[in-house]
Amino acid sequence: MRILLSVFIAVLLLAPVVNAAETVELTPEKIAIVKANCVAAQVTLQQVKYSDAANRVNRGQSYERLISHLILPMNSRAAANGFSSSAASLAGITTRYQQVLSNFKKHYEDYDDALAATLRTKCQDKPADFYKNLTEVRKQRTSLSSDVSELAELMENYHQAVIKLRSEVH
Repeated sequence: MRILLSVFIAVLLLAPVVNAAETVELTPEKIAIVKANCVAAQVTLQQVKYSDAANRVNRGQSYERLISHLILPMNSRAAANGFSSSAASLAGITTRYQQVLSNFKKHYEDYDDALAATLRTKCQDKPADFYKNLTEVRKQRTSLSSDVSELAELMENYHQAVIKLRSEVH
């Protein structure tokens, strides 16, 4: 039963995203599957919600610490020491990083709202609504994943810019 539930959750979370404007048409067979598994799925989703909340706080704090303790002081030192080309590069990456971090925060709120709506859905009474809400959760989770990937890429770009700055110093 646990394996079936895991497969059900994986299929729902990993299936292609449907445009939110589209009406979700479920066959009677799919409705029966959703009804049979949705309560257990909601329990699992509740656990995901708690886990994701802790991960979001930890990740958010790490992103904020990078900005305040490492990135901004490095940018200031580069500019103050006359490395204008490198300082401009670092500042540009920092600006983009802050924009993506802002997007991450907004996308997490959207994801959390969609997940909460899915958990509130009386899934056995409204399996199509449950499925539609779960599709929205999947879409929002994809946005979060893109933000995290972009933040990692920007950190790599920043790292490369710092290496270039070091070569100018030596």
